[in-house]
Amino acid sequence: MSGPSMPAGHGATWALVPFKGRSRGKQRLAPVLDGHQRGVLAAAMLTDVLVALSASGAFERILVVRGEGEPHPDGFERVTWLVQPAPAPSTAPVGGLNRALGWAQRLAAQEAVRRLVIVLADVPLIQIDDLVALLDAAPAGDGPFAVLAPDGASTGTNALLLSPPDVLEPRFGADSFRAHVARLGERRVPYAIVRRSNLGLDLDTPDDLERFLDVAPPNCTRAALESFGMSERGRSRSLV
Repeated sequence: MSGPSMPAGHGATWALVPFKGRSRGKQRLAPVLDGHQRGVLAAAMLTDVLVALSASGAFERILVVRGEGEPHPDGFERVTWLVQPAPAPSTAPVGGLNRALGWAQRLAAQEAVRRLVIVLADVPLIQIDDLVALLDAAPAGDGPFAVLAPDGASTGTNALLLSPPDVLEPRFGADSFRAHVARLGERRVPYAIVRRSNLGLDLDTPDDLERFLDVAPPNCTRAALESFGMSERGRSRSLV
């Protein structure tokens, strides 16, 4: 697949995608999708994210942190599938997503990775151009920095570029964008903000699904939703 040329960096750049799995999460979609459908959707969104990351050619390694026994899509030769180890009792209160990311960040730091891009698994509109914008926003020089891509409401964080990989501990959850910005300010770490419509649309609510179907090109997520009859349901609601 061809696309824009990616910026050449000094040192390795890895990508990291946390995947909660097919059976967890997306409870706010329960009014329109049953449990099986939500699982199929989660896998489809992950596939679309991995397609963009793989096609970009920007990453020496792409890590996916997943749960024990969780199946994963085939056909991604450059993707490393990691199972997060069980937490020690002292770290048990830390949120599962943030704990998994922190563990993978430490792994990247131990491997002397220079830059780590974290992309959530529910932004299926992501394209190579969005990754180019994220990497191009990095400031010049070799010092620590971060680049943040917020969701459309500027409350959540859908992607991060971190150098070094552990320069910022993840605080995903309610109002994560503000929490990340505040922590970077406390540490006096330079940062940039990249606002991209593709990165801004994460699929959490029924309204998000309709917005996605209005603009999405053919991809795995669109095919999954259309197989559930979502496009027809959306059009019928708009006529009421």
